[in-house]
Amino acid sequence: MPWWRTQAPAPRHRDTTRPRLTPADLARLAALGIRPLDLAARLRLVLPVGCAHDFTQTRAILGTGHARDQVDPAIQALIAQGAHCDCEVFQALGESPRGVLWHHR
Repeated sequence: MPWWRTQAPAPRHRDTTRPRLTPADLARLAALGIRPLDLAARLRLVLPVGCAHDFTQTRAILGTGHARDQVDPAIQALIAQGAHCDCEVFQALGESPRGVLWHHR
């Protein structure tokens, strides 16, 4: 048997430090118009210029979606997940920020 068929692929490292969202969490966020992967991707585009230590960018992103009237409940849901500002939304969604983020003074 060839050597590549006898060796199993190396297991992928799973980051266990980030919380995983449960299906119930995902359903609750989806009902509020939050799609975690989409929100995280759009925040990655705007946050390299810095975090203002509030939800300015998150609010703007959610306001452009289909659930404009549910922006405030969506922000409250992110706060319940542990976010206190735009750059902490990544952690609340279980995503990696993959970039240098900082708070403006």
